[in-house]
Amino acid sequence: MQTTTETSQTIKKRGGVDNNIEQKEAQLTKIKSRFGEIEVNSKQAICFTHGLLGIPGTVNFCLTDLPESESDQFRLLQCLDDHDLSFIVVPSQYDNQLLKTHDIDEACKVLDIKQENLLILFIVSVHEKGKERRLSVNAKAPVLIDVDQKTATQYVLQNSTYQIQHMIS
Repeated sequence: MQTTTETSQTIKKRGGVDNNIEQKEAQLTKIKSRFGEIEVNSKQAICFTHGLLGIPGTVNFCLTDLPESESDQFRLLQCLDDHDLSFIVVPSQYDNQLLKTHDIDEACKVLDIKQENLLILFIVSVHEKGKERRLSVNAKAPVLIDVDQKTATQYVLQNSTYQIQHMIS
């Protein structure tokens, strides 16, 4: 049996989705999302107490695999309140190449998240111009998740060097 810390580490390594949940603990629900049918575990719901920026009424989300995706780099942040609302995200750890650690530390202090419980999600945008497709992430306002408390906030970082559309491809 894993300890709480080990469980949190497992969740973080898998981008917030705990694939080791015993069937008796899981409450799996099929949802028809904008990306097709997906299965979510409502026991792993993440609560955005204040909603997402610009979408205040949506508070319950679940992090899951993208259907028919060949890449485990990207995940799906699926709203449980509105099945048409979902975001492609890239999970990241505390120590990443995009955000400065002192900015993450400040955000964790404000949100009262312990560093070992932190999961960072970058929301992905797809930019299509003709046949060209490029991806960007919102580095200015990442989603910060406390995996222990299962709470999340889209946090606007005060450092002006971060871009809302930080190109990744």
